[in-house]
Amino acid sequence: MEARARTTVLAVAAVAAAVAAGLALADERSGPPAAGADRPRDGGAAEDAPASPEGQALTLAATGIGLGNLEPCDCVEGMLGGFPRRIAELTRLRGAGPVAFVDLGDLTGSGHHPRLLELKARASLDLLAQAGAAAVAVGERDLRLGADALRAAADAAGVALLAANVRQGQARPFAAWTAAEHGGRRLVFVGALDPALGDPSGALELDPPGPAVAAALAAAGPADVRVVLFHGEAEAARRALATLDPPPDVVVWGHGARQPPPLARLGAAVAVEVVRDARYLSVLTLGTPPTSTHRPLDGHVPDDPRARRRVDRYYEEAASLPEPPRRQTPGGAFVGSEACGDCHEEAWEAFARSPHHQAQRRILTARPQRARLPECTRCHVTGFGYAGGFVDLETTPDLAEVGCEACHGVGGNHVAAGGERGFGLRPGFPEAWRPLCVGCHDPSNSPEFELGPALERIRHWGPRDAGE
Repeated sequence: MEARARTTVLAVAAVAAAVAAGLALADERSGPPAAGADRPRDGGAAEDAPASPEGQALTLAATGIGLGNLEPCDCVEGMLGGFPRRIAELTRLRGAGPVAFVDLGDLTGSGHHPRLLELKARASLDLLAQAGAAAVAVGERDLRLGADALRAAADAAGVALLAANVRQGQARPFAAWTAAEHGGRRLVFVGALDPALGDPSGALELDPPGPAVAAALAAAGPADVRVVLFHGEAEAARRALATLDPPPDVVVWGHGARQPPPLARLGAAVAVEVVRDARYLSVLTLGTPPTSTHRPLDGHVPDDPRARRRVDRYYEEAASLPEPPRRQTPGGAFVGSEACGDCHEEAWEAFARSPHHQAQRRILTARPQRARLPECTRCHVTGFGYAGGFVDLETTPDLAEVGCEACHGVGGNHVAAGGERGFGLRPGFPEAWRPLCVGCHDPSNSPEFELGPALERIRHWGPRDAGE
């Protein structure tokens, strides 16, 4: 039996912010449930934006769907995102005037270690507070922490988490709306979560967002600019919010977009969609006409020093977590890739030329703090979390790479049987391998990954093997 020696990467969350640059946060965090919106056209401008009292353009910046990525993993060159860059870009943007900053949530990624989720959420919320978050929508991944724990972490950080349509019995675990003063204008923010995304905790109910948003806007009272943060895809936002009357001025939505989309319309509202993994800072200028840009958070943006320190503190906290019990290893013992090379010489030589060879050693040299994190290590070694699998570079140096057994299964029984067949390509290759490959080469850590070309780059099999 083959064993997967790698488990899915924690594309974890970090991110999304709401900064009221120069906004004094009003103590108005409450409000009931409420109602619904439409989309873009070519270009980055829309007509008939709400004008400011002074005739000056209002600037709104947005990120979201951070998925626990406090900063890019840098497994692939040129990756975008990260809180240290995001906060630095916000600081630069604010140098030209006040900026209201909001985030769409999903502060945690795909990890399942409860303590790791908590550490990620707390770090993300602290960083959002550093960014001056005006409002943050609750994402479905955030709810895995539990409503009470999530709300307590947000309160401790001083961040307004919004979800007008989330209910626990008759109680509302999160505020429906909040308000802030911005350049002499009153801004109201309302948050909603697409019910189709569900509640992973199973403890909450998600009401239809349209009525919940309408009620929250009514409860918030008069405002110069009303902003709805909708955690969900564009189509879901349109269905839920299209009939709001009166409509909001701005809708920020997003969930899975990988590239910056153009400025949109949702009825009379201007609509901005954020890019997943908080790779870009989306900036909306409510002039006449409104315009939007998506600023890439790439290596040209220097790290904000204070944010850098908070991310580094997270690394220290995460590295101190106890290792969970190791799982049984079917197929005998790990033997290491060099043992495979004794018989499979050509395959070994192809593997030795690939980036999978000595992956952990290279990453440990480049980013020692990151390389020691379980969420990163599991995708750079062989047998992480399994009995007899990778422990550390000193104890198990032969497993410090994405070796033969990471993909083909543990080799002990195969070697003991004298190389008997039964380990190797699954029937239906290459599609049968997709779940294994994308467990680590996911959209967060390998944004441009394509299975076919990737397999060709590590090709070490012949036509006969491919048909098995």
